[in-house]
Amino acid sequence: MKWIDIKNLNEVEVQKALKDARSELVDLKFKIASGSLKQVREIRKSKKSIAHLLTRLSQITKEQKK
Repeated sequence: MKWIDIKNLNEVEVQKALKDARSELVDLKFKIASGSLKQVREIRKSKKSIAHLLTRLSQITKEQKK
């Protein structure tokens, strides 16, 4: 997911997307272990997406505390 798309999500949507991204990362790791994944860069993209989602979730919680 791109940052522009993530900025427009609310807290529930971010948490759902985070859960999906983490499960995708696990699937990619299993594919790497079995040797069926040819695009190893997908793991890096998945991790970056998770980092973006966690950042946005942190921003949302800080806004709510104010």
